[in-house]
Amino acid sequence: MATYTDNGYGYSFTYPRNWMLEGYGTDLEVVNAGAKDEYFQLYNYDNSNAPGKDGCCGGVGRNKIEGGWIISLDEWPDKASFTHEYIGGKQVYHKEENDGLSNITTLRIPVPGSADKFVAMSIYGDPKNFQNIMETILMNFTFM
Repeated sequence: MATYTDNGYGYSFTYPRNWMLEGYGTDLEVVNAGAKDEYFQLYNYDNSNAPGKDGCCGGVGRNKIEGGWIISLDEWPDKASFTHEYIGGKQVYHKEENDGLSNITTLRIPVPGSADKFVAMSIYGDPKNFQNIMETILMNFTFM
């Protein structure tokens, strides 16, 4: 297993070593927040030779996990459309949808000790893997 740690937001999680951590840093414009925040892009396959702008998710079994920024309730206007449950022993809100280009599961993980802060992530690609990917990340997701 490998570990992704975000010291700025104070959390980490482990993921299979054969997954590829490609993007991370502070250059992603967060659409809802309108500000630059830290983020990551994690692929469950080797994305280095994949077609397309970012090679996202073409084919069976391929997924990209993107996110990692903190949002507040006022940056999350559609909260009522999310399902609340426990996955991997962690409280999480999630919603599955298709934006016309890709299947997406959006996750919101509550930040302990805060009533209105959440770690935001999205999973793109093959929807057959969504549950397994959520469990893989959430089983070892910890706040520092």
